[in-house]
Amino acid sequence: MNTLENKIQEDLKSSMKLRNTERTECLKMVKTAFMELKTAVNGIREPEDSDLIKVLQKLAKQRKETSSLYRDAGRNDLADKEQKEYEIISEYLPKMMSETETKELVESTILQLGASSMKDMGKVMGFINKKYAGQIDGSVVAKFVKEKLS
Repeated sequence: MNTLENKIQEDLKSSMKLRNTERTECLKMVKTAFMELKTAVNGIREPEDSDLIKVLQKLAKQRKETSSLYRDAGRNDLADKEQKEYEIISEYLPKMMSETETKELVESTILQLGASSMKDMGKVMGFINKKYAGQIDGSVVAKFVKEKLS
């Protein structure tokens, strides 16, 4: 078991002891998603933390979108539940870079890779997304790369 998975397991035990049902249910759902990753047909038997972070990002994104849909439909009770799950999952995600930090990263990467035109956008995006996975918003990176290379 890796460190992220261990932390979630320990937090699950703690929330069960404290009888915090919201947190317990959410962490059980996360553990289930990790298990699905491990047992899928082409699953990763021993996933790295980066693989687990991708699962957490997917779960967080789903919760955020679902919360928004519930709010639009006037179901604030369900929206609040989804929002709470989003907040719990987000505790385990790495800190996201601000737009200013992302812009500086894009500028330095463009200089480092010697990118000069839109043809190099894929190279810049690939480098940043691989190195800073889970810490940046890809759409923000794409916006800044387009600005710089256009």
